[in-house]
Amino acid sequence: MAKMRRRVWEWVVRFTLSPFAEILTWVGTLFGGILVSGAQDRTWLIFVGAAIVLVSVLPLAIQGAIQWRQERQDDYKDARESVALEYSTRALRLAAAIEKQPRARRVTMSQAAVVSCIDSVWAGYFEHNSRVRVVLFLIIAPGDALKVELFRGRDERPRDFVSGEPRTSIAVRQLSLSDESVYVPDISRLETDWGASGRTYSTFIRLPIRTTSDAYGMLTVDSTRAADLSQRDAVALEVYSTALAFFLATAARGEHNRRGRGGEQP
Repeated sequence: MAKMRRRVWEWVVRFTLSPFAEILTWVGTLFGGILVSGAQDRTWLIFVGAAIVLVSVLPLAIQGAIQWRQERQDDYKDARESVALEYSTRALRLAAAIEKQPRARRVTMSQAAVVSCIDSVWAGYFEHNSRVRVVLFLIIAPGDALKVELFRGRDERPRDFVSGEPRTSIAVRQLSLSDESVYVPDISRLETDWGASGRTYSTFIRLPIRTTSDAYGMLTVDSTRAADLSQRDAVALEVYSTALAFFLATAARGEHNRRGRGGEQP
């Protein structure tokens, strides 16, 4: 039912923005005005003419509503991008502070920074939208699956990417081959290989968390309403996925060095 309403609305928008709608507005207004002006004492003709005029100007009203809504969305997205920019400044300062710490302290601070980063995505971007969910997935050895590390937002626990599932193969392949984000406006239009059937959300953004040599997982944002996310969000959220890559790499490096030294601290 929701998909049907969305498609009807998309058709209304396309029609309203088409040249035919503009012609209909002028012709309908003119014809309706002629009927009203020539109705004399025929009340029914006045009503018919007024109805034609009303229907004819509806495209103009819808166009105005669409423009107003678009301006509001642009302002909202501008504000969210400003939040991402502010976080990038904080993340750079935190990264510099972490590098100055002893190894054990670097690990602890990096792990805390990962949680703080996810909280920042939620609080800075989507806290007032109960339809949205922010998820951090981490790769499980030997690298063919991903587990949910933590999530914020919509009270619905996400599924792990289990080894052998088609959706997992696609996610792992994208994570290993590309550092670009994936934005899907409407999952109903995905190919069946993506395993979209049964998902409770309508749109998602997937951002790889990786350095030039290693992949650690992915940051995803999804929503039950397609209009909640955009390509601009995908670009802005790369600030957070880049920060997560640094924090996870720093924590992993510190853990590796600590194990290599038998737990000895510098």
